[in-house]
This record gives sequence, C-alpha cells and structure tokens, in this order.
Amino acid sequence: MTPRYLFLFMLFMCSHLVMAQKNILKSADKYFEAELYTEALKYYNQYQKIDKNKQAAYRRGVANYHTNNIEQAIKDLTLSYSLGTEEKQVYLYVGRAMHAKHNFKDAIKFYKNYLRYVEDDEEQYAVIDDIKRCATGISIRYNEQPAFVENLGPSVNSEYDEIHPVQSPTNAKKYYFSSNREDATGGRRNKSGLKDEIYGKYSMDMYGVELNDGNWTSINAFHPLLNTAKNDILMGFNGNGSVMYFFNTLDGKTGEMMTDTFTADRPEDAYPKRLTSPVIANQGDKYIQVFNENTMLFSSQRAGGYGGFDIYIAKRIDGKWQTPVNLGPSVNGPYDEVSPFLAKSGAKLYFSSNRLESMGGFDIFSLAYSMEGNTWNEPKNLGLPINSGRDELSFSLSADGTLGMFTTNRPESKGGYDIYLAYMKDQVIDQLMYAESVPFIKSTIETDSTATDLVLVDNNTSIETGEKVTKTKDLKVREFLNTPLYYGKDENVLNPQNTQKLDGIYDLMVIYPDLEVTLTCHAMKEGRHEFDLYFSIKRAEKAADYLIRKGINSERVYLRGLGSNFPLAKTMINGRLSRLAEKNNRRVEIKFNNVKNDGNLVILDDSPVVADDLRDGKNDRYDEIINDISYKILVSTVKQMYKGEVLNKYDHATIEKKSSDELYGYTVGLFDLYSQARKFKNQLVREGMTDAKVQVYLHGKLQTASDIQMLQEKYPSLEEYIQYEK
Repeated sequence: MTPRYLFLFMLFMCSHLVMAQKNILKSADKYFEAELYTEALKYYNQYQKIDKNKQAAYRRGVANYHTNNIEQAIKDLTLSYSLGTEEKQVYLYVGRAMHAKHNFKDAIKFYKNYLRYVEDDEEQYAVIDDIKRCATGISIRYNEQPAFVENLGPSVNSEYDEIHPVQSPTNAKKYYFSSNREDATGGRRNKSGLKDEIYGKYSMDMYGVELNDGNWTSINAFHPLLNTAKNDILMGFNGNGSVMYFFNTLDGKTGEMMTDTFTADRPEDAYPKRLTSPVIANQGDKYIQVFNENTMLFSSQRAGGYGGFDIYIAKRIDGKWQTPVNLGPSVNGPYDEVSPFLAKSGAKLYFSSNRLESMGGFDIFSLAYSMEGNTWNEPKNLGLPINSGRDELSFSLSADGTLGMFTTNRPESKGGYDIYLAYMKDQVIDQLMYAESVPFIKSTIETDSTATDLVLVDNNTSIETGEKVTKTKDLKVREFLNTPLYYGKDENVLNPQNTQKLDGIYDLMVIYPDLEVTLTCHAMKEGRHEFDLYFSIKRAEKAADYLIRKGINSERVYLRGLGSNFPLAKTMINGRLSRLAEKNNRRVEIKFNNVKNDGNLVILDDSPVVADDLRDGKNDRYDEIINDISYKILVSTVKQMYKGEVLNKYDHATIEKKSSDELYGYTVGLFDLYSQARKFKNQLVREGMTDAKVQVYLHGKLQTASDIQMLQEKYPSLEEYIQYEK
C-alpha cells in the first residue's frame, strides 16, 4: 500500500473511531436520561475520552451512585469537579455517597456546600433533613448491634431490584419475593405499559426460592396468570398458606390488591381475584400486611394523617370491614411511615420511616404496645447493621422469631435493592405468641363513631361495583363519607383518588335529584391574592366539569375559590414550611345543599384532623360564620380575573359562581351581623366602589331576594337588610 493510500486509510479509521465514540456517548446519555443507569454505565465505560469530558464524568458518577458503585461514583464525581463541571449537584451526590459509606461528617460538609446553590425551599428542607440524619448516624453508630446481617448472595439477588421478602407460612426454608429482573413477564415497558425494548424498564414479577443444605435452589417464577406485564408485588399469605395477597400496579403507586388460591393443584385457568377490603390500592394505599383474615395494616397518605404516609389498621367485625384507623402520633409523624409488620402477639410493631431519627433514608424501627398503660412505647431505631446510610424496607420476622428479612439498597448490594437476612441475637418472643385480636385495636375501633363499611353504604344497590344507580323509591338509609378532594403541587385535581370520590358524589346526586353541591377550593399562598383566588376556583371548575360531563345539571353545582385566605393548618412552623399545611391546605371541600331531614341520607364529615396547636384558626372562624346567616360584600362581577387592589387591601376575599353562570362574583369581608357588613360596604363606597352591595348567605349558599323574604320570619335580623338593601 502506497503512503498516500495508507494515509487515507488511517484518516478513514480515525474518523470512524471518532464517530463510533460519539455514538457511544449519545447512547449513554439517552439511557442516563431515561434513568436506566445500569445500561448507561455500559456505554459510559466504553467512552474513551471520559477523563476529559466533565459532563460524561459527572453522569457516570451519578449512574455509579444509583447502581451502588459508591467508590467509583466518588472518583467520577471528583474527576468531574476537577474538570470544572457546572453541575452543582456534584456536591449533593458526593454527600449522598459519603452518607451511604457512613462517612457522616464528610457527608455533612458536602451537603452544606450544596445548600449554597439551592434556591428551592422544599429542596433546602430535604438537604437539611439529610444533615440531621447524618447527625443521628453519628450518635447511634456505636450502639449495641441487635443482629448479624447477610446478603442472600448472587443466587437470589441480581443487578436489578429484589423486594418484599416473605417466608412461606408452611415451609420455613422457602422464601418468596418480587423482582424486576430481565426475565420479567412482558419484557421492557414504558410508563404507559407499552413495550419499549430500548428505553423501557422491566416490571416486577413474583418468585420463589428454597434453602437446601445451606444452598439456594434455582429461582422459580410464579404462574403466568399471576405474573403479568404490570408490577406484581407479593404482600403475604393467610395463616395456612392457602391464600396469597399481592399488589398489581402499573406505576408502583396505584393499582389493585389481588388474592389467589396458592396451592400446587390450582386450576390452570384460575385467574386471581380483586381483594375486597378497606385498602384502596388504586388511591395509593400500599405496603399491606394481612395480620389475619379479619385484621390488616397498611400505609396511606389519606386525609387526616400526621404527614406523608401513615400506618393504619382495619378490622372486620361480623363480616363487615370497619373504617381504617390511624395508629396515632405515637407511631406516625410528619414524615413517612411505611412497611408495617406486626408480630404474632399483636403487641410489637416494626415499620420503616424516613423521620429524622433515621440514619439514612428509610430505617427500620420497632416499638411495643404496653398492656398496663394501653400506650405505645417510644419507637426504637434498630441501628447498625440492620439499618444503613441508605434505605431499609419491608422488614418481617420468621415464624420462630430468630430471623429477620428486609430489603435494602446499601452499597454492599449486588445492584438496586437486595434481600438481606438478619440473624437476631435475641429471639423475638412476640413472634411465638398468637393473638386472635390485637390488644390495641379494640379501644381504637370501638371509639370510632364513624366506622362504616364503605364510602357509600346502600342496601339496595352496589355502588362499589360501578353500577349506575337510578332507583329513587323505597330508599333505605344511606351513609356517605364526605371527604375533600386533595391535590398536590402538580395541580392534578382529577387524580384517580379524586375521580373515584367524584363518582360517589355523582351516584349520590342521581339517587337524590334535589341535592345540590358546593365545591370550595382552598390553596397554598403562591403569589398575589388575585392569582390565588382565580386559580383556586379554576380547580373547583375542573371537579364541577367532571360531574357535569357525567350528566349532573350545572344548575346544581356551585363553585367557590378561597385562595390561601382561610388556611386550616399553620403554613409555617418554627420558621419552616409545614408539611401538614402542604398536605391539608390544598383541598376542594364538598358541601351538600338541600339535604332532607328525613333520615334517608346521612352525610358523615371526614374533614382533615389537625391538632389545635397546629391549626391556623382562620378556617375555623370561616366555618363558624358561614354555618348560619352570614354577609359578604360583592365588589365585582367579571368574566375573567379581577385584579382590583381591594383584594389585597382587605381580608376574606372570595370568588364564586354557579357552574351554569359565565360571570365570577368577587366578594370581600365576612360578617355574621348585617350591621357590620353595612358599615364595611359604606366604607368601600366612600373609597370609590359605588357598586358594592351586601349579599346574604345561609349555610354558605347565596340567597336570592325571594329566599330572603321567606327566611325573614326565622331570622328577624334580615328586616334591617331588607330595609337598607333595595
């Protein structure tokens, strides 16, 4: 080959290699952005110029962190920093890596460095919480260790996630779990559940494995009718192992609780059935433990909790499930409490929590119920080596109380979450006892005066099956549990939980055609009052539109936006944004009008419960005034947003309309006496608002002139209103 052709050949090869390297980096970045970190690493490790590419080094470091390659993650992130990366989260990830290694003091330094660049308040609080957890780690790392722990090893654990281990109730050597490994049913799927072999993720399937002579047998997948293309997550078994319970979900958050006959001779075409219980998996209830056929525990973010996920217990009495009961502030707190496991005695509870007494993310805690004092003892962090600087979840005990099982994503894991065994130094004798009825549930359940079987109890028709209810004759007593519609920062008022509530409201309004409904939206303060007000009623409109599309006449639906003017929970506590406020102040309240006092319909109020010292007080005062005759001053009726300065100048501004109307009515002031309202109106007139007028409300509903005439005899104070307001 001549020198000229040799040069051209070498030039071609060089350009080919450069292009190949660019394609490798492009593939790595696509997998990284899809959060497929294992796949991304395979490409980043082939990229030859990573030592000179600050972004690639940073991303490989993040990918190594998420796949538990902690030491390599620190090296990559340090390299990225030395190359001058603009990614400020480099401090955060180094802090997390140090945290995972239990280098708590170094982790605190990096977290504090990262705080210098954080502008979002919520993210600041999260990082500060991690600093406090590091402090917890420093204080408890040398406590006496309750167990020896062991990774189940590569025969069971993989580079993917293995979660929720459960010991067989009939064979102490057999274990079951769920995993999203490569042979998962349905292959890779995207967030919509559609096949995506490149950027999709594997779903969870259920598996079994047995320990024979110290060695694990090969892993066996469950029957194809049980393992689906969705995530199938094992929850547990009944006492004799004949029935299994599992969670079937697409997104890991909402789905259905399923049950199946778990026997070797199960029919080949026997499909699992949906579990009828008070656990509403499709609304986010999760981490279920079936203590026995009549008692179950679970975690939920339902209204009335103490913040985040709380642990609830439900009891079936005479074949009827009672309303789930929150275990209270001795167990639950402002952070998340998940993965409950109640020992067989019914008096010792284990759970995972990311509270500040955790040394990592989620730690495992235990607490005992005192028979003498009828109270829970203080929760105890199980400490090292059961807990770590990462997450520990789904703790359970073997039948004899000598062995604990849990799942964790600590650095020693094979990848993702792994299953670990904890050989307890002291046998947990509570697991050797048996309680038909848990000792703390009797007093808890029997004092719950609102206990009911379903949200809507109907002795004629089955609302929960989705049947349309059109009967209006021979009505028997119905109880409706009236729960607000909660929405988060994503503004998704029509989330699955709320649409199910709205379906119940629709069914009720079909049964009782005289019923009217008022939807009142509360919000967190995000800007000026006019914005808070306007967007709060727009949220209420979304709920109203849902009912109207289903067939409810718009004349029967009233809307009100209160913005952030009447908070239920204090927005700030000890100088920090309250999580309780974040959860409970963003809500749409439901109020029914024209409820007849004939006993056929009973509306049970399920408003959020907030302790007195955490309540703002403004919402209580609002409810107190509108519960009877009240007065507001109408200042404007417009088709779009009203931006008058009066909204910022005076308290108690609201915006309201009937769903069938085009115009929004803006009011200010809220009074229980007409004389006060008249005085305030005159002040507004003197300020130039000559069209201001007083409006009358009864139980929060605007009254017409004819309504006021009929109410005059019952409410003599209206005579003064009629005299002056013409």
